[in-house]
Amino acid sequence: MIKKIVKGFSAGFLIGMAGALFMLAKAQGFKLLPSLVFPVGLFLICTFGFDLYTGKIGFVFDKSRGIKIADLITMFVSNAVGAILFGLIFTAIFGGDAAVSAAAEAVANAKFGELTALSAALVLLKSALCGMLVYIGVYLFGKCEGFGAKALAIWIPIASFVYLGLDHSIANMFYFSAMNSFSLEGAALIAVAVVGNSIGAILFDRALALIR
Repeated sequence: MIKKIVKGFSAGFLIGMAGALFMLAKAQGFKLLPSLVFPVGLFLICTFGFDLYTGKIGFVFDKSRGIKIADLITMFVSNAVGAILFGLIFTAIFGGDAAVSAAAEAVANAKFGELTALSAALVLLKSALCGMLVYIGVYLFGKCEGFGAKALAIWIPIASFVYLGLDHSIANMFYFSAMNSFSLEGAALIAVAVVGNSIGAILFDRALALIR
């Protein structure tokens, strides 16, 4: 159990780091760079074999992987703690930077706006597409041989979802924490993103299973 918690916490912490790199690149006015630096987090997670909920949930019906619901719950909670902790660290270090604060406000407005049926439906759609792309990245990482091929397997789909502005539930927990956006509406939108990430990854996996 301790090992699973540590692997889950480490994954969440690295997603927080990826979110921090995204925020810092955005604060400097770059357009494409934020999308290109974010995949560092998932690449390190896959390389070290840490446990990220959004990278595992798509394989829950793959019996060869032996992923249990209890493991996913432990993973998710540990991911959340790691991501939120990195958000608090980020705020402590960069909270006084005007450019970072402006970038944080822009992201907060985009991620944690008013909770309505329409906004929840949009988050569900965006997070489902994100879950699919994360699944693709993790799946291809496992299939590829060599450092370069594995890096591309992660970078292409992950940079794509970031550039498209899709919702990654664990990354959103970092933003939630780093931007002091704590609210019931924000928490509800993150919960919707968790469901969407799960649906997107699982449906894509089951679609692949049908054509294999």
